[in-house]
Order: sequence, then structure tokens, then C-alpha cells
Amino acid sequence: MRLRAIRLGVLAAVSGLVLACGGDDGGDKPAGGAGTNGSDDCPAFKSCGGDPAGEWTVDNLCVTEPQGLFAATVNQAACSSALKGVKDVDGSGTYKLGADKNAMSGIVVSGTASFSFSDACAKALGVAQSAASECPKIEAEFKKESAVKSAVCTPAGSNCDCEITSDLSLAGNGSYTVSNNQIMVSGLTQPFCVEGDTLTIQTTRSGSTLTFTLKK
Repeated sequence: MRLRAIRLGVLAAVSGLVLACGGDDGGDKPAGGAGTNGSDDCPAFKSCGGDPAGEWTVDNLCVTEPQGLFAATVNQAACSSALKGVKDVDGSGTYKLGADKNAMSGIVVSGTASFSFSDACAKALGVAQSAASECPKIEAEFKKESAVKSAVCTPAGSNCDCEITSDLSLAGNGSYTVSNNQIMVSGLTQPFCVEGDTLTIQTTRSGSTLTFTLKK
């Protein structure tokens, strides 16, 4: 039996070309969150525009409120408290923005989330009647998902506690335009700033703000 209500994968709600998942108004963003540089805060970002054409490699990803990235993973009311924490959110890969206005992404975003499944949550997901006694079954179901790199689940009292490391390949291509310090890809926008050999681009999804720093 497959998990009928779990949507796995960091940024599971993002579809289409990477970074093309909505943005803010291009203004300053407050610090807060966790970045791959080990900082507890994301630096303020202000879009400045520039020429984004080139082949860019992800150098850093900073995320505010990373829990939002996994918010849709267990989307049943009985699982509202199942997500306990998120760590090690990271990004890698390339983002090609051609002078011909064609864009191609080879970005992978990964992260690790901790869950504690109760009996009620496991039942709502359709994977178990007893979370603790059927914990190995819950782990096995996670491991069936293609986005999951690793899953370790152990009984904890009456619950089943799991640590799930998930990858999502955000490969895709499309056309883009630039206006008012924003890149528009497939009808979606995100503020950006090019300074020398560095492209910073920001997007917001599910309450999480992602700031990508890419290098040529």
C-alpha cells in the first residue's frame, strides 16, 4: 500500500523550472532561517537586476522557515503536529540563462526532516493502524518513494519517529524575460541581483523564503 496522503521531497509543491515558483516584491527581506553556510540567519536581500545571461552554479542556499518546505508532506489534519524539524537544506547544480532568452535548470534541492507519527496520523495516511508496532512498515513505505534518499524510523512510546532525507531534481527548461529587477520564467517571477560573477535570486513558497547564490 502506497502512502496515499504523503507528498515527499523538499519543495514538493514546486513545479516547473527551478526558481520559477513565485517571488516577492523585490524589496529587502528580513533575516531569519537557516542557510547552507551554517548561519542561523539569512542576510537581507535587495534585487538590483543586471544581465543574468550565463551558466550559473549554485554556491549557497539560505532558507527562512524551512519547515514550510515540508508542510505538504503529511497533509492530513491528524498529522498537523507530525513534522518536528528540518535541517541540512542544501542546493546544488546549474542554472543556464541564455542570451537567446532560453533557460535550463539542473538544480537539486535536498533536506532532512524529522517526523513523529501518531496512531491517528498513520491511520489517516492509510499506512498503519498502530504507529509504534508498525513502524518498520512506515519506514518501508517512505523508502518506496523515489524522492527519498534515506529513511530511518524507530518506535518512540506509542509513536513512530522518522528521519527522512529527501532529494528533488528541479530540472526543466523554458523561456524567460527580465523586467524591473525580476526574472519571469513560464509566467512566474522572482527578484534577482547580478554583481560581478554572482547571481542572487530569491523565491517564496509555502511560507519559506529561499535565497539562492550562484556563481559563474
